[in-house]
Amino acid sequence: MMLKPNHATQNNKKKAVRKMKVLILGGTRDATIIAQELCLYRDQLNRSGALQKVAHMGAANTASMERKNTNLGLCWDVMFETVANQHFAGTELDITYSVAGLVRVPKLPCKVISGGFSQYAPVQRMGKIKEFVASEFARSVLGLESYLLEHNIDLLIDATHPFATKISKHAVEAAKSLSVPCWSYVRQPWTPKLDDDWFFVDNWDEVLTVTSHYKRPFFTVGKSCLDHVEEKPDNQQWLIRTAAPSIHGTAADEDDEDALNQDSDWHRTKDRLRHEIQAQKLSECLLVHGIGPFSVADEVRTLKKHHIDILVCKNSGGERDAKLVAAKQLGIPVIMFSRPFKKQGDKVFFSPEEMADSLVRLHKNSARLVNR
Repeated sequence: MMLKPNHATQNNKKKAVRKMKVLILGGTRDATIIAQELCLYRDQLNRSGALQKVAHMGAANTASMERKNTNLGLCWDVMFETVANQHFAGTELDITYSVAGLVRVPKLPCKVISGGFSQYAPVQRMGKIKEFVASEFARSVLGLESYLLEHNIDLLIDATHPFATKISKHAVEAAKSLSVPCWSYVRQPWTPKLDDDWFFVDNWDEVLTVTSHYKRPFFTVGKSCLDHVEEKPDNQQWLIRTAAPSIHGTAADEDDEDALNQDSDWHRTKDRLRHEIQAQKLSECLLVHGIGPFSVADEVRTLKKHHIDILVCKNSGGERDAKLVAAKQLGIPVIMFSRPFKKQGDKVFFSPEEMADSLVRLHKNSARLVNR
């Protein structure tokens, strides 16, 4: 990918480097690492550019400062701060981080957007699409296309969760339609060791078959559990942990069951769910709100407190999760959803640092080509 130079004015003989605009589809710890690495590189560019400008200014102004008996150190500090702020406004690397925002919105030193891309779908284009096509998928793809075009995005990075298959599909489709390069980050999956008691499954039918032999399963697969609560055997009590606040109303800590039972928002949410599933099935489940990362000690305490005899999770990958370590310590078997198929972009990376380094090299090469 080569960046094209901006059109410089006739009076300006210097070639201007066009900003490289990067959009990161995030929502994971790995995505924030990529964003932070790129922001660090961007800030280094800003500081380097500011130092060069200050050096030129300083050579011309030092003599006059000395004649005026001015505090040189203070003047240089003020000069650097002023030039650095001006240079930041014209930085050569523009980073935007996108997150759904259902759980939390990270604080990053770059632009952060949330709420999905359906909100950016142009109304005039949607009006021309037949009703059966104007689905959430169509709105999301059109919205992402519109955002890429409107903001002149040069590179799209998909660093979403391994199970976030829809947004990855949208990203690849939108990038392909606009000939925008798309890079994918793939987190390495967990692999069992010889003494791990793991059972891999591909669907909920398999989960229900395996868990039917246990009394107290612990589900850490999100709110998808609610679609299968009616299939819960009468002799089981399910513990369901999810980070989505929409299920719980006001978020409560999973160790505070009294707060969950007394909170008015919780009762309203529970009443809504009763219209969708059988009341007796829901009463046998405990829904708790929890946002990781959790420590091993926290997970051991949860497993013991609720007398869990089997853990159900997704193969999210990365560093071995605390709940897996805790389950192994307590001799609790694990049912793990296998990775689903996920569309990938033009380049695939398996390390956030590797992806960030590759983008830095791309930016440096593009700048050199433009300024020849």
